[in-house]
Parts: sequence; C-alpha cells; structure tokens
Amino acid sequence: MRFHCLGVGSIGSLLATNLAALPSTQVRLILRRKDLAKQLLDTSAGPSANPAHDASGIPFGSLTVERDGLAKRTAGLEMELTRSPNDFFERSSHAGRAGGSGSSSRSGPQIDPRVWNRQDPIQTLVVTTKTPATVPAIRHLLPRLSSRSTIVLCQNGMGVLEALLEKYWPEDRSDEIEHSFSDQARSGRDSWSSQASAGGGRPSFVCATTTHGAWRKGAAHFVHAGMGDLKFGVVPNRAVMSFLSQYPDPAWSDPSENPILNPRSLIEPTLEHLPYAPVTSSLHTTVSSLLACKELQTSWLPLPTLQIAQLQKLAVNASVNSITAIAGVHNGALVGSQKAKRVIESVTRECADVFAAHVAYEQGTWRPTDPDTSDPAERPSRPPALPPSHPLSAHALLDYTLRVLLKTSVNISSTLSDLLPLQSNSPTSRSNFSLAQNAPSLPSRTEIEYINGYIVALGRRYGIRTDTVEALGDLVLLKEEMARVGAVDRVWQSRGARPPSPAASTGSRTPSPRRASPEPAGSTFATEVPSAKSPRAPEHPHDRAARHIEMTRDSEARARRREYERIERDRDDRAAGNG
Repeated sequence: MRFHCLGVGSIGSLLATNLAALPSTQVRLILRRKDLAKQLLDTSAGPSANPAHDASGIPFGSLTVERDGLAKRTAGLEMELTRSPNDFFERSSHAGRAGGSGSSSRSGPQIDPRVWNRQDPIQTLVVTTKTPATVPAIRHLLPRLSSRSTIVLCQNGMGVLEALLEKYWPEDRSDEIEHSFSDQARSGRDSWSSQASAGGGRPSFVCATTTHGAWRKGAAHFVHAGMGDLKFGVVPNRAVMSFLSQYPDPAWSDPSENPILNPRSLIEPTLEHLPYAPVTSSLHTTVSSLLACKELQTSWLPLPTLQIAQLQKLAVNASVNSITAIAGVHNGALVGSQKAKRVIESVTRECADVFAAHVAYEQGTWRPTDPDTSDPAERPSRPPALPPSHPLSAHALLDYTLRVLLKTSVNISSTLSDLLPLQSNSPTSRSNFSLAQNAPSLPSRTEIEYINGYIVALGRRYGIRTDTVEALGDLVLLKEEMARVGAVDRVWQSRGARPPSPAASTGSRTPSPRRASPEPAGSTFATEVPSAKSPRAPEHPHDRAARHIEMTRDSEARARRREYERIERDRDDRAAGNG
C-alpha cells in the first residue's frame, strides 16, 4: 500500500513517519518546492537517490522527528514534485546535459522533472497542506484519483471538504463508474489505471482532527512537542455505500446499524462495518493503517461525534490562534492573563450560540426565519440553548480551550507560524521587496478564513451575531496585510531600531541589560572600565515561554497562600472574640 502525502509540514511529517513505520507500507511525499526537495534528498539511499544519474529511479528522502529529546530518522521515503510551467525547459536542459560529462559534485543533486513528475494512480492521498492551498493543489492530482481512491483531510478549520466537492465533484457518479469498470476487473485488466485515465469519479474521504503539537526545527527535522490524539471519521462515496447496502452476509442486521450507511448513527464503527473488497480496498486499508498508528492515539468515531470534536477544535483555534497571532506570543503567554481569558470567554459564547443553532437546525427542532419580515409573529427566534453538560456549550468550550491552552503552552500556534516569515528584520528596499510575493491582494497565508470565517458564515446563515470572532479574524488579516507591504518594519526603522524577533515576543519578564553610561573624557576611571562581555547566547523561545508559565504559576500560588493566611487570621479573630 502506498500513501501519497501532500504537505510536508509538522503534522504531515508526523503522519508520514508513523505510516512509514507500518509493515508493507510505502510513503511518497508530494512536494511543491524544489529547494525543499533537495534538502530532503537522502543521499544514503543508494545510487537511485540521485536522479541525475538514474533517469528511471525514484528519488528517496528522509525525515527526522524528535520527541522528548530523542530524534528518530525515517529514511526511504519516496518523493515527487508537482508540475510547474518551468518543467518543460528543465526537461530540455537535463536532456541536453545527459550526453555530456554531467555536473560537478559541488553543484549538488539536480532536480530532473523526468523523474520527479509522476502520473501513477493514487490509492490514498493524505492532505495536510494549508487549507487555502488545498483546492488548487489537488487540481493537478485529479487525473490520478478515482472512485477507488481515498483522500485523508487532516487540517485546521472546516469547510475544505465542502469546497472540494463543490469544485471538483458536484455530482457523485462513483457507483455508475464502478459498474462500468467492473467488467474490466473481471477480465484481469488493471482497474486502477483504467479509472485514473478516465478521471474515475469521486473518491471516499476520511476527515481527521488532531490535537498533537509539533513544530519545524529544520528543513527535515521536526519536534513532536505535545502529545495529543487523532480522531477521524469516514465519508464514503456512493460506490462504497452501494456495495455495503448489497453486501451478501453483513455483520449488521439492519443498514441503520452500520454507522457508515447511517451518518446519524452513534454506534462505534469498526472494520466489520467496512468489509474488504476491490471497491473498498483503499478505504479499508487506509482506516486499518490509521488505527495501527498507536503512537498518534488514533480513534475512529461516528460522524456526529467527529463533528463535535471538529467544532471544539474550531472554537479553540478561533480564540487561541487569533490572539497569539495578533500579539505575536506563544500559547503559554496567555496562561494567567485575565484579559486573554475575557476575550476567550466572548469567543466561546459566540461559538456556543452558533453551534446551538447548527445542532438545532440539523436535528430539525429549529428553523431560522427571515430577519427582514414585517410580521412580529415571524420574527427570528433564538435557537434553544445547549445544556451546560453538552460539549459544545459555552462553559464546556471555555473549559476545553483552557485545558488545551495549558497542554500546548510551549507551542506556537499555526497562525502565528504562518505570519512569522512575513515579518522580516531586514529593511525593505527595491532589491528585496517583491510585489508578487507580498501583494496585499494575494490569498491569505493563514487558515483564518477557514476558522473564524467558517464560524462567521455559520452565524450569518442562522442569524447569530459573531462580532468578536469576526473582529479577531479581521485583525489577523490586517496584520498579515501590513506585514506583506513592510509597514511593521518601517515603523521600527523610523525609530532607529530593529523589529523584535518572534522569539522575543513571548511575554517573558526577562529584564534587559542596562546600557553603561559613557564616562567623561577626563575621568580617572575611563581606563579602568572592564572589557565588554561577550553577548549571551539567545535563549530558546520555548524555554522562555516555560519560564514565564512557571513565574505565573508561582505568583498565583503566592496569591492563594496569602488568601489562605487571611482566612486563617479571620477565623482566629472570630474564635478569640467569641471566647
């Protein structure tokens, strides 16, 4: 089984390395940047690792994931590049260089599009790229997908699945296509190649959400900082559902008892609900492989339970990602801040109202009305509030957000990580400013439109106000726009200082060293001033955030201790007065 991984970021590397550790599994990384491909290239994999010398070989790469100070290197990962307009010219240059003496070893490995561009069918595609880039990235892979393929979506935000279905598969004709290719499968022909060449229908989807924390330490080195879990659910196509509904000897007595056939079922799904067959081979193998990744704490949930988990994470990202991106701090800097807690409370209240309307609408107990109606009896009524014990209530969302905030206190949010490359510390000039890369009209680098934007869109659909969520999202987009045009750097340059590095914006209380005042020219101590000490090595941002969290906890402990002492004194005074 071969897994194609689109997006080699923090979460993508965790999934790729864990899948590669399974028996009889091969992982192929789909890359967009040629410079990253050169850095991942594994020169120890043999002669085939250098595609400049072997035009028929597959390039291999390696990834390193560090956890608890122990680094584990995973080699033998296949690699390929997505197509670009420059591939035609690079093919010609490599073809002309093939008859010559070749490039020198100093030039490093060469990227030959004849080797790096692939057209073989894709059985399982794991997508962990940024949500704004998902739709255009999959467009180049459409000829390689079929109704027997499976796409795993593991990203921040919501709405990607709906965007893909609306853009590429508005109609699910996978059952018709499966019937047309069944004769070819009986005759022994490769149905995978036949379906892929014909553009074979809508794939099945696996929607996943994770709470693991990871960050990039180097080009091919990632740190698994926070242990979490990975929850996923299955959204099959019509071909799979048609096969399951006609399965001759099912393990379920009624189709409603199969959570794959009944999307509203709360029954815990198992592999018995998804028998192995040619039409379900990719989906079955994908689910079983994900369940075998024990280190990621994976679990297969029914769709209603998965939706609750996705909405919980959506509420966390809408508050934590937005605040940390605007303030430029780690997650731990928000711990103990009452102002941050008030903003989080406002976000969770708005999310709870929107989610309550969504749940009531899905259950059929409430319908939004036209807000412009003139009839008082038909004016929009608020949806019934969720009980406090519901996981999507305001109290439960606030508690869940604070627990996630403590668990990921040393992490940097993904939204802040997306904005950091835009905040350059070098002066903006005609030589280093590119309008093509920094134009404010370009699509957002962040996923905020699929996080805050998704909540705002749901609120507008149901007539629920989401002022705080919308304002936070607009502020993130505003900060990105200002960083693109270099407005942040120009402010610091006008003051004669350099902008602070992202590592210094952690909210720590490290005192800055005092600048020594110059001595008068005739002072007798002028010749006795000791030489300046060498500058201290910069402290790691995660250590600074951890120290800030420790200081906050110590101050809270001292405050509680003083409160306990005051209560004891009051109790003693009352006892003395009664005596």
